[in-house]
Formats: sequence, structure tokens, C-alpha cells
Amino acid sequence: MKPFTALLGAAAGSHAADQLALAALPLTAALALGANGATIGLLMAAQSAAWLLVSLPAGAWIDRASRRRLLAGAQAMGMAGALVALIAAEAGMAWLLGLGAFLSASATVIYVLGSVSILPGLVPAADLPRANARIELVRAAVSLAAPVSSG
Repeated sequence: MKPFTALLGAAAGSHAADQLALAALPLTAALALGANGATIGLLMAAQSAAWLLVSLPAGAWIDRASRRRLLAGAQAMGMAGALVALIAAEAGMAWLLGLGAFLSASATVIYVLGSVSILPGLVPAADLPRANARIELVRAAVSLAAPVSSG
């Protein structure tokens, strides 16, 4: 498998997980925790805060780290966040569900930034616009499909 094809597939999977979590978090909070609107809003804010709080520090960190290890680490962090969220939903702990959502979303931020930074090393400079377009097309398609598939 070509490195770009592997990156494209992993980016699609990572974004799909993030979009499914975004769609499923309010449903999980309402159905599993019996959360009210304010709690659901706070959980959604915790998930969305990752983009605001993690982007700049992660961007600086990514420039100094091994990108391949960083991408693998981000996927592992996303899985850990999902596990925390699953435990929280089962235990009925809204604060822990918010923490799991924040961790998973933070992992997605790191993965997205890392995949953009690794791309110039995977494809020739002349192919970068096409490669970026393919990644963004996959992300857009997943963003449209995730809410429908989450129920």
C-alpha cells in the first residue's frame, strides 16, 4: 500500500470516528445519563473546546516531533478517550463523559494537523494540491455520512 493511500484511509477513519462521536454524544448523554439540555450543551462544548485549546500547542509540538509516531499516538489517544467515554456512559458520570469526549477530539485535532504536516513528505510537490483535495473530499464525505449513520 502506498503511504498516501494509507494516510488517506487512516484520515477517513479518524474523521469518521470524530464525526460519529460528535453526533452520538448528545444522544448518549440524553439516553444513557438522562442529561438535561444544559448538561448536553456543556458536553458538546467540552468536545468542541479541543479545537480551540489544542490546535496551537499541537501545531508547535508537531513541528518538533516524529510525525509518524505522533499520528500513531494520536490514534491511541483517541481510542483511550473513547474508552473513557464508554466507561463514563456506563457509570452515568457526565463529567467523565466530557473528559473522554475532550480527549478523543484532542486526538483528532493532533491527527488532522499531523496528517497535513506529513503530506509534503509523502507526495511530490506538484501533487500536493490534488492530495490535499482528496483528503478534504474524504473528510467532507464522512462529515455528511456520520450523522445519518449514527441514528
